[in-house]
Amino acid sequence: MRVNPFLMPILVVVPLFGTVFTAQAMGQWSTTGRIAINSSTMTAADLKGWMTLQNVMDGLNLSQSDLYAAGKIPANVPPSTALNKLESLVPGFSVASLRETLASKPVR
Repeated sequence: MRVNPFLMPILVVVPLFGTVFTAQAMGQWSTTGRIAINSSTMTAADLKGWMTLQNVMDGLNLSQSDLYAAGKIPANVPPSTALNKLESLVPGFSVASLRETLASKPVR
């Protein structure tokens, strides 16, 4: 009995991609590296480079002026700017230093 040479690859590939596409359709598969962070319990330690300034303001319940002062961010930078982009726009800015600064601030 001769087996079709395409049978085994099909038997491997179809379940593999079926699992991936099903998980994506259910919202359980993510390849961005961005994890969901609950903004109601967000802390300064949760800051990630992909977050925008607006995400930080919303999650930490900070005003724009407080956040910009803590990060020494110029006022002309829009809140839609990602933190990792600020490292090239603002001399001396780093996400790690912003985390430390915000963590040392008293909670309101």
